[in-house]
Amino acid sequence: MENNKTIKVCVHDGMFHADEVIALAIIMHCFGEDNIKYCRSRSSSDFRDADILVDVGGMYNGLTFFDHHQIDFRMVHEGTDIRYASAGLVWDRFCYGIALKYLGDVDMRELNKFYTYVVNNLILGIDAVDNGQYKDNNSIHQHTLSNIVKTFNVDNYTANWEEQNIAFEHVVEFVYLYLDRFFENTANGIRDEDIVLDAYSVAKKGVVILPKFIPSWKSILLRVDANRKVKVCLVEAKPGQWSITSALKEANSMEPLCPSPLFLRGVDKSDGAMLQTGVFTFVHKSGYTGGFKAATTKEAIEVAEKWIELSNK
Repeated sequence: MENNKTIKVCVHDGMFHADEVIALAIIMHCFGEDNIKYCRSRSSSDFRDADILVDVGGMYNGLTFFDHHQIDFRMVHEGTDIRYASAGLVWDRFCYGIALKYLGDVDMRELNKFYTYVVNNLILGIDAVDNGQYKDNNSIHQHTLSNIVKTFNVDNYTANWEEQNIAFEHVVEFVYLYLDRFFENTANGIRDEDIVLDAYSVAKKGVVILPKFIPSWKSILLRVDANRKVKVCLVEAKPGQWSITSALKEANSMEPLCPSPLFLRGVDKSDGAMLQTGVFTFVHKSGYTGGFKAATTKEAIEVAEKWIELSNK
């Protein structure tokens, strides 16, 4: 969707928040970073000069105005009670242009997957924080993207406008780069889903073998493997060197379904340890993943099966 026209975007001045920073970065990804000129203002004259107003302007029309602060604004994300903030409003407007940029020429099913993943894993949290609807973990504080953006604000910004504007430039650049990797990883996850499903369809004795490392494999299996048939995943990182990683026990948890045998935990290449015909050069002390040497795929599978048999023993 990039073009050579300069798009003028206006966001509010003063303290900045993740919702308008992310919204602006989304627009930059859609039209091209070099094609965006933005200002931070609450002046009506700057509003008149802008092509797009984000988190300011007092109205929402889905085309040029993307403000959510109006008393009568009550839009919520579908299937939730999370109210829209400017990040969600801008994402809904420009999402498919960005999906095409990262996915290429694909069908609507894949475009909708891209849209939904970004909403569930980024936008909902940002909008919830901005609207005071985010529920933090009471025992472990999660330093979210909203927190990170907030830390870029300078102390006493009302007396340091120039410094605050420079901080805004820095945080927009940071978020722009972050979104580039987030969108790319999302697209890769959609492309790789069929690879995971094909491997899952032929998995035996709790072992799935992937032809390459696919970060999304755990979440895909959580969705399709209701009975937790797959216990571990094998990937040959390079000839003769394998990684083994446990599937997750349940969604929204990092607890491994099938951690390593106890005697392997904490092993590194300086001491090593044998399991069947495999020589382990690393095992995380929590037991959720490890690396080992095995000459053939058959031997690697035997190692994985033994890992499953002796898990937690």
